Amino acid sequence: MNSKAITPKKKSWQGHALVVEVLDGDTIKCQIDLGFKISLLTNVRVHGCNSPELPTPLGVLALNFTRGLITPGDILTLDSKRLDLYGRAEAVVTLPDGSDLGTRLLGSGHAVPADDRGNLPTKENQPGLLPGLAPRDTRSNTAHQ
Repeated sequence: MNSKAITPKKKSWQGHALVVEVLDGDTIKCQIDLGFKISLLTNVRVHGCNSPELPTPLGVLALNFTRGLITPGDILTLDSKRLDLYGRAEAVVTLPDGSDLGTRLLGSGHAVPADDRGNLPTKENQPGLLPGLAPRDTRSNTAHQ
C-alpha cells in the first residue's frame, strides 16, 4: 500500500455556505457545507476588496449595505482563495441573486480594491483611501499602527 499523503492539485474550493451573521461590510460568519455531512463554522472575508472598519461611520454604512444584500439564512456560493492574515477564509462570494458581493461593494463605494495577497491600498498608492480603512504596509502585510 502506498503511504504517500494525498495532495490536492487544486488550491481553491467551491461550495455553499449558510449565512449565520454579517459581521462587517466585508466579513460574514458562515456555516460552510464541506460535504459528507461535515460543516465548518467560520468567518469568510470577501476576496479582492476591503471595507472601512467598524465602528467608523463609513464602516457602519458598509455593514448596513451588506446586510441589505444578505441576511442570516441565505445560501451563498463561495470560491475560496486562501486564508487571510487573521486565519479567515478569503473567498469570492456569490449572492443568492447570482451577483458578486465584492463587485457590489466596490461599485457602491463601500470598499476599495485589495490585491491578490490581501494587501490594502496605502496612502501612497491610493490617495483617495476611504476614511476608516487601516492602510497596510505591503512589505510586511501588517496594518500601520
